[in-house]
Amino acid sequence: MRFGLIAVCFAFMSAGIAQESPEMRFEGPAELSVPGRMIAFRTIDPAMTRIEEQQLLTRLHQPWGQQSHCSDLQQFAAMLNNILPTNIDQSSLQESGLSNNQPINVEIHAHETPIGLLGRLLPEMNLTWSIRSGICSIETTETAAERQVVRVYDVTPLLANLLEKTLSSHERDEVFYSLANLIQNSVHPDIWEDLGGPSTMTWMTINNRCLLVIATNYEVHLTIESLLSELNSMGYPISLGHPKQFGDPTKSTRRGLPKFGHP
Repeated sequence: MRFGLIAVCFAFMSAGIAQESPEMRFEGPAELSVPGRMIAFRTIDPAMTRIEEQQLLTRLHQPWGQQSHCSDLQQFAAMLNNILPTNIDQSSLQESGLSNNQPINVEIHAHETPIGLLGRLLPEMNLTWSIRSGICSIETTETAAERQVVRVYDVTPLLANLLEKTLSSHERDEVFYSLANLIQNSVHPDIWEDLGGPSTMTWMTINNRCLLVIATNYEVHLTIESLLSELNSMGYPISLGHPKQFGDPTKSTRRGLPKFGHP
């Protein structure tokens, strides 16, 4: 696990350094995070490049374009498949007593976006969605928890204080935990490992960059991305303080790399 995470983080850093390579460039977040801009990230998926993921997300944010009626889940997936490759995880639904023909019966307005529709329709059926291997997968929340998506976020502008050599080890942890607590208290607090959930968070520094490695479901990642980018738009790093701890950092278990909130 340790060497796997290190390899992931070095891959992220290599992508940021090799900006002259056309394969590494894409329209979206920068290769490395800078103050005031979107937080840079990389989804760890060997079957999908960052460019491909960004293209799919761009399609999901474009208006539907026409008034439509959808009667069941299978029809909705077929309509969505015209925008990007879409699959219903049938075994996932069957385990929860659902089927492809799950009734929806909804009017889709031309101005609505696919990503907005996914967020509006799926939660009512205890379903969610993920982008894996270039495909939008509609699945149950239980399946999403079992097949978590790993992302590496470059949070250097937010944790610049970690790079100060004058900080003690305790002070460095305090700066990190300020950000970790903010995320875990603000974004679905019940899904994190500290409260018995499946989602985890790990951090490390490489080449003077602060990297946050998070494993959770795809929709939660989108929320975290928005939160971190909004914080970064303020243009200043998190300072030392005494935040209310989500978990006790002194009880964290180190599995190769520091892990937040593991009892």
